[in-house]
Amino acid sequence: MRTAAWFFGIMALSLTTIAQTPRDFAIDLRATVSDTAPCITLSWSLRQANKIASQKLHRRLKNASGMPWELQATLASNATTYADSSAVPGIEYEYWLQRSFAGLSPSPAVGYLSAGVKVPEVHQRGTLLLVVDDTLAAPLAPEIAQLTADLAADGWTVQSLLAPRAGTPAAVKALIQSAYNADPEQVKMVYLLGHVPVPYSGNIGPDGHSNHVGAWPADGYYADMDGIWTDASVSNTSASRPANVNIPGDGKFDQSYLPSATELMVGRVDLHSMTKAPSTAATELLLLRRYLRKAHDYRHKQGAYAAIPRRSLIRDGFGYFRGEAFAIAGWSWAFTTVGQDIDVAPSGQWFADAYAGGKDYLVAYGNGGGSYESASTIGTTTDFGLYPSRAVFTSLFGSYFGDWDADNVLLRAPLAGNATGDSLGLTCF
Repeated sequence: MRTAAWFFGIMALSLTTIAQTPRDFAIDLRATVSDTAPCITLSWSLRQANKIASQKLHRRLKNASGMPWELQATLASNATTYADSSAVPGIEYEYWLQRSFAGLSPSPAVGYLSAGVKVPEVHQRGTLLLVVDDTLAAPLAPEIAQLTADLAADGWTVQSLLAPRAGTPAAVKALIQSAYNADPEQVKMVYLLGHVPVPYSGNIGPDGHSNHVGAWPADGYYADMDGIWTDASVSNTSASRPANVNIPGDGKFDQSYLPSATELMVGRVDLHSMTKAPSTAATELLLLRRYLRKAHDYRHKQGAYAAIPRRSLIRDGFGYFRGEAFAIAGWSWAFTTVGQDIDVAPSGQWFADAYAGGKDYLVAYGNGGGSYESASTIGTTTDFGLYPSRAVFTSLFGSYFGDWDADNVLLRAPLAGNATGDSLGLTCF
């Protein structure tokens, strides 16, 4: 009996040390700051400690895109803190901690953080091109005026452009390029409002479904000012959804990858053809009006957004899937955005009162086997239309979600919200 107990005890210990979760590969990097040296002290937790082979910390100046990371320190495998004695007030730094493991996959684990002491506020962010669906400009004029004022208060110089809803992506891009070329040093971002023509590009099927290979929505086209986009070589008619079919000369592009680095940031608020969220009939115009009013409330910390806690929700419906751990992205996002205040929702509990149905979250991440309108263990577009989802910034990962231009697609459901209007979603990606 003692031998059996010893055997099972060793087995339990072995399983404890070997078992791994996606959480193990996201490092909860934190910072404390001081006016005097060391100005920035980093700390983090250890997971799978007996498997850690090395830890390396890198640093660079914030927004130094294109500049290499510099190795700041090679740390002991059991280190949990680092004091940056060379950091100085007034400068913001980016830190990247890389942890390699022996015998664990995927490896390495990474943590990211930006930190600084008395970093000057940014009052001038550059020019934002507000590209508005021409059919919505007049009926949404008061809300667009409020949005413009809010963006200006955030430091943006707003330049409005009217885009023909019935036009082509090439025509819209010509408007954007003209504005960019007039002031390339200042134009930084494109904000697409409404059903601005959606570019489709590529011959891809990143979700692994053979009936979903073809052209996918590609707003990156509007962010690339000097890349070459062609419509001559891809010929694929096998996709189940007609919009994904891509043949030469059809207005959909060939490129499966960005042909060059993007010059601009780009985002879109587009609530066309959302008939299941909310659950009661609402026109696209009404949904956009409600969305813009919520966005205003969030920026001013008023109404339902008056006291959003720095808290995150995670629902991992995949775990380890064929050697991949998709939820690493969710854990990394949560640690960087909110720190340690993270709720892990059981299967089917996203909309429960104990989670997003009754608690407020700044960010929420979920993944699961998907369709255009559903994510297993999370819910459906109809669920988002019926129940509150009280997460402001949402990320959902699953099959078909990237094809976001489809009717009633899940990825846009958090923005459309529910009939009673107590959902808080402002983004989903």
